[in-house]
Amino acid sequence: MFDLLHIGGGSAGSIIAGRLSDNLNDATILLIEAGGHGYDIFNIPFLGPLKQMSSIDWQYTTIPQKNSCFALENNVSKWPSGKILGGSTHLNYMIHLEGDVNDYKSWKDPHSNDWDENDINYYFTKSKKCFSNRQCKFKIDKGSVNVRNSIHSTKLSDAILDAAKELGYSLNDLNSKTSTGFMKPFLNINEMGMRWTSDQYLKGVMTKRKNVKILTHAIVEKILLLNNYEAYGVSVRTICGQSLTIHANLEIIVSAGTIGSPKLLMLSGIGPKNSLHESNISSKVDLPVGKNLKDHLTTGLDLVILDKHLFSYVDLMLPSSAYEFFARGKGPFTSGLVDVVGVVRSSLMGKFDGKNTSPDLEFMVMMAGVSSDQGVFMRKSMGISQKVWENYFKFFTNESVVSILPVLLHPKSVGEMNLNPNDPNGMPLIDPKYLSHENDVFTLVEGIRTIRKITKTKSLADFGVRFNDKKFPGCENWKFDSDEYWRCYVKHLTLTVYHPVGTCKMSEMGIDGVVDYNLRVHKTNKLRVIDASIMPTLPSSNPNAVVIMIAEKGSDMIIENHNNRFSSCSIRDMFITPKVCQIRRMSTTI
Repeated sequence: MFDLLHIGGGSAGSIIAGRLSDNLNDATILLIEAGGHGYDIFNIPFLGPLKQMSSIDWQYTTIPQKNSCFALENNVSKWPSGKILGGSTHLNYMIHLEGDVNDYKSWKDPHSNDWDENDINYYFTKSKKCFSNRQCKFKIDKGSVNVRNSIHSTKLSDAILDAAKELGYSLNDLNSKTSTGFMKPFLNINEMGMRWTSDQYLKGVMTKRKNVKILTHAIVEKILLLNNYEAYGVSVRTICGQSLTIHANLEIIVSAGTIGSPKLLMLSGIGPKNSLHESNISSKVDLPVGKNLKDHLTTGLDLVILDKHLFSYVDLMLPSSAYEFFARGKGPFTSGLVDVVGVVRSSLMGKFDGKNTSPDLEFMVMMAGVSSDQGVFMRKSMGISQKVWENYFKFFTNESVVSILPVLLHPKSVGEMNLNPNDPNGMPLIDPKYLSHENDVFTLVEGIRTIRKITKTKSLADFGVRFNDKKFPGCENWKFDSDEYWRCYVKHLTLTVYHPVGTCKMSEMGIDGVVDYNLRVHKTNKLRVIDASIMPTLPSSNPNAVVIMIAEKGSDMIIENHNNRFSSCSIRDMFITPKVCQIRRMSTTI
């Protein structure tokens, strides 16, 4: 028996477990993680994306897409997700951006100040551990996440920033109130130049606190509900095949990610009634779990070619690069592989619905492309088909390519995920419905045209930049550079940016919410979800910093709740107002 059971020790989960351990002196906490512990030697920054499709990756895939991904094997998009303590902070590109203030207007609790601008900014600030005033406006050393400016960059990075200025874009700190413009990104790197992962914070807390235990290599198969309402324990299967039932005295927190969290809820009988019946699962709580799936999309790999050699993966293998990193914490080993980011408002923003005031395009500049590693890794991790490799990317393996990727920040296309009726415990059916809304195609095409403008600037003239004009397989019948050609191109080369959110949406019950504004699952008690799955909308940024912010706020909600010893509720409390239910003192132990 533990006071708190926490499922998932990933990006959010490790932060939450650490904060709860540090602030709930008399509470016992068990963190259950499907993966294992990582090793510091693998926290070399540039290695992160290279660990995708490995044993520490869940290796999710979508179902075949009808309107997109035609250049990928079987029209399927690969979705890496960390299966390790620290989760996807081991796999991502380490970019720390906080989005635009307009992103969060729809998040606010209509009945309180929770999730308003000031509240969200407070938790962004609280989360950061910074090493200079540049990242945080003032130095902070008690945050959970390391944030610092990029250590390594190239001359081309500076030239692209100059090119952005030449086109009229400003150079700004994108984590300030001015969240549009271009910059070298802030990264999650520690003072030694190593990749920061969220389990590092938890392990630091555990050196001085003994009230949290970690069970690794264990799969939670079901959340146990009393009277189809109150969460009181979990069924767990260990790596040895042992089945365990573990009880929670106070609360169960789910932080299994945008795919893992809704899957677990549905396996427990919490989800859309009809979908559960298709999987022969008894419906206990009818909620829109798995709906509202949203993801950032990109395209445009290897569209920029240089006459000059700038960077290759061979450069990373040089002894001098290793020495510079291990001796000084500098050099190309510290690269997150994205050297410049830009966030802009396209000319199409608000044209279709007149509502969204957030930036709708991001640009991520990578000093490499799919062809840079001769097809050894990037092609396979992205799922590029053999046919497309042979007829397109293979031609650039001896070129110096750069990828300026346009990222669709607020797609109109909304997907869903469901259990596989033939194997509910297996891989779920993920359908993001990429590019099912034509407006998404138009916005990405504008992004490509912006890239072409960048390549024509005087700032890049010294690099011998040219735009790749080879026709993409499947789009040969269209005139190159016509709108029809680029629409075809986008529908073929459709790529995830690994930012799925929203499948356990935070909103009011009866609308489309799965959790309330305290992150408690509707129609249940003693059960919360705290991770990227609760986001109502996508941020205008890479969401890693937002996930950490959610973890910090969710932690404070639990701490406040349990410091006041708000009680558990029985089935009769379904007919009592929530406030009455919450102030009952706990009198029983399940």
